[in-house]
Amino acid sequence: MTLRPGLAALVILLATTAALAHGDHGTPSLLHAFAGADHLLAALVVGLWAAWISRLDRRALLVVPASFVTLVAAGAAAAWAGITLPLVEAGIWASVMLGGLVLLLLARPSIGLASAGVGLFALFHGQAHAIEAPGAEPAAYIAGILAGTVLLHAVGAVLGRALLTHVGAAGIRAAGALIAGIFTVSRVVS
Repeated sequence: MTLRPGLAALVILLATTAALAHGDHGTPSLLHAFAGADHLLAALVVGLWAAWISRLDRRALLVVPASFVTLVAAGAAAAWAGITLPLVEAGIWASVMLGGLVLLLLARPSIGLASAGVGLFALFHGQAHAIEAPGAEPAAYIAGILAGTVLLHAVGAVLGRALLTHVGAAGIRAAGALIAGIFTVSRVVS
């Protein structure tokens, strides 16, 4: 397994100034996508699930993650327009726990259904990120979040393809269990 494309993507993203927009605490928003267990694990789930679904239709590698990223942006835009979703934190929690479960169960829906599912949960992530975006540069902050999310989707997809190649479906199941377990522990500890 080679990680050169992933490394190249990281270099490109780190060179993007919009991706380095700073939040109130000086944390680059690109890195914020990696800092919170909820966003990091949800984005990895999307990449892993896209890799699993792509065994039947390779378009899933692009379509499913693109749905998530697009609807994170839509959720943020809605929040800025004054449209808020109820139970945002519960939606984020469900995105990770159900994401781990769909991997554990090796769920393989159509690309459309998978995209709708990840898109629904992405709306909650977008709402949360819009709320925490700094007042002066919210669009640049969200651009950084989106860039980090794309990178995490790519990492998840590469990891998923590697697991399928070297371990098989059991690797995807184990990843799902691990993600749900890590998230549960992170919630108990915090």
